[in-house]
Amino acid sequence: MIRVSLLENQEDFAAYGSWESEGGNSGKTQMNTGLILLLTLDPTVEEAMTEALLETGGTICLARTADDAMRIVCSNSRELELAVIDFDHGSNGMTLISAINTCADHHLPMLVLTPPGEEHGRFVARANGAAECLAKPISTAQMTKAVINFRSKRALAQVA
Repeated sequence: MIRVSLLENQEDFAAYGSWESEGGNSGKTQMNTGLILLLTLDPTVEEAMTEALLETGGTICLARTADDAMRIVCSNSRELELAVIDFDHGSNGMTLISAINTCADHHLPMLVLTPPGEEHGRFVARANGAAECLAKPISTAQMTKAVINFRSKRALAQVA
């Protein structure tokens, strides 16, 4: 059975695992497999990820701000298999990628979505640790392929 869930707040995380609140309270339980951080304000990106996970399975941890994304990564990094970061070019996005790399206690692959025509932004994102960069708009098929590719690479790395 394929399950797609959107975890958007502390109550959602309480049901699935942990969410480190600003007060420092957390509840730890076993997370479902296939936990993916999605940082976006774009409903089209959210829809593409949801549709992709209908095909591949998984749970979306939806963050609307960089602060929320960092809270999710810092309190759930072991459970996360992928971070999908939707951002415009600039230092804020690059700083977020570096911060995620610093906070995660294992290599967390990142898929960065950039505005169309942002070749430089994609280059800089890769230089800062993004495993893959795609230009928006992104289709469900592209998102599905990216998730499958990341999972395949992870499975190969675990065997090696």
